[in-house]
Amino acid sequence: MKKYILLLSLLSTSVLFAQSQEFSAKIDALGNELKKVESGKYEYSQKISVSQPGVVSLEINETALKDGDTKTLNYQFNLADIDINTVRTITEKDVINVQVFAGKKQDLLKLTENGEKISYENEIFLYASDIENGRAIEELIEAAIPLAEKITENRLSLTTYAEHVAWLTNNVTDVNLIKKQYAQSMTGLETYPGKLEFKVSENNGKSATSETFQFNASTINPNSLLFNIDGEVFSVTMETSRKLKTIKYFKDGEQQNYTNDLKVVCESVEMARDFQKVMKEFIALSTTKFENSLQKVTTISEGIAIVNSLANKVVVNENSTSQNLSGDCVVTFQQNFENSKKNSINEYIFNFKDLNKNSVNYETKGQEVILTVDTNGGNDFIKYTEDGEQKNFENALKFYASEVEDAIVIKNALQEIVELCNQEKPEYEGFSKAQKLDKLKENLQKVTINDVTFDQNLESDAEGVSVTFKKVEITSKKSEETISEFNLKDINPGSVTMDTSGKNVTVTASTYYMDKIIKFYEDGEIENYQNTIEIEANDIENARRIKLLLEAITGKD
Repeated sequence: MKKYILLLSLLSTSVLFAQSQEFSAKIDALGNELKKVESGKYEYSQKISVSQPGVVSLEINETALKDGDTKTLNYQFNLADIDINTVRTITEKDVINVQVFAGKKQDLLKLTENGEKISYENEIFLYASDIENGRAIEELIEAAIPLAEKITENRLSLTTYAEHVAWLTNNVTDVNLIKKQYAQSMTGLETYPGKLEFKVSENNGKSATSETFQFNASTINPNSLLFNIDGEVFSVTMETSRKLKTIKYFKDGEQQNYTNDLKVVCESVEMARDFQKVMKEFIALSTTKFENSLQKVTTISEGIAIVNSLANKVVVNENSTSQNLSGDCVVTFQQNFENSKKNSINEYIFNFKDLNKNSVNYETKGQEVILTVDTNGGNDFIKYTEDGEQKNFENALKFYASEVEDAIVIKNALQEIVELCNQEKPEYEGFSKAQKLDKLKENLQKVTINDVTFDQNLESDAEGVSVTFKKVEITSKKSEETISEFNLKDINPGSVTMDTSGKNVTVTASTYYMDKIIKFYEDGEIENYQNTIEIEANDIENARRIKLLLEAITGKD
């Protein structure tokens, strides 16, 4: 296999060398056709040479016959950028020109005027001594364009991830322009596949700025790599996918808010073209390599360990966040926030089954990396305690991460945990209806929320069909007893739901067609028939068991 690859490499090199030789011959011939041309007011001298395979340097000196003032125009461009259909000979008053335009009239032709001013143009006019000379120039340019296209297409043949990192390291370098200087470097970081650090210092003679960008190539949108021209500065700009602010940004050594774009200044169009090509390939390689590096979570404890290892302590400036998950599918998630002004401890208790794995996402806010995850259906099934005081139930969680890549790994682990928890066998599987009814009675517990206590019990007849549900609500001022008598076969199992309101957790069940056939008493007095019962639960898991058992008992065998 290695011999085969070596053979291909040698053949490719041989073909490229032959194409370069042929291109140089065409340009030499073109140079012989570029003669000194005189008009009524100016004398034009022209010369062309190969600066690198496919790329030429063209110098045109325009000298005024009246006073001898000379303007020197130096063009550098790749003939592959020339639209072959625009190459033609035209007459302009007392001169014959050969015009060439860049494809799609892009400003890809670098022009330096008198060594003092750099700009990028989309057209060039060469000068011919007569129509036959113009035709000869036109034919040679048209013949050189396809050769330049082949040379440019085959110029870079990087294949491996390591080769792309090495190219970026060796070729993203300083750029010295007439008015500005850029000290640049790009290096690969070992923390994650695809991780790059780009440093740039800009000096315009009056002031200097230093910037550092840390990002993962897998988060860059390959279609966003575009040429950008700002005066003498030719650069390649890039943006993150969905324009998410996932690029860590430092200015003059201090971390700033995350950003979603950056630009790399290039000394030439060719360097910009090569950087664009290599970077696009590196994005694809990084995406694959990063995805393959994500650890496959096979157990719930393994997934929780991954989250804890990456989210354990996150420090942003003076803010420190400690985080820890403990448990299995039902977990306690603790977040401790510390800074110079205050400390707070938040605690969340939830079941991974209640989380929507497709809602797990990450974003940045200022200098923070945040993951968010919502519950299924937006249900408030997350118990929330702040500094020891229970608050209302929540329907979303936030995790903090130190780096964007950490957030991606945590996201993957959370989604895997949700999947594993949803694969667990239902509780009480294999129990008979009678056994499930006994379990339901056991789960109807005394519930206390703040200063209100609910005492509940369920009694049934010998057949386990007719039941009496008794609930006593007790406060410091009074107590209220309600009794509901009904037949289990009249309860619609599809109507059984659990819900939260503030700090309370309840399970409700209704009759088929909402028929009012539940006999109802309040403090011993017969009241109107009802169609719904409401059971208080201690927590979400208690409610989940009640719901599961009630559905099973009222459902058909």
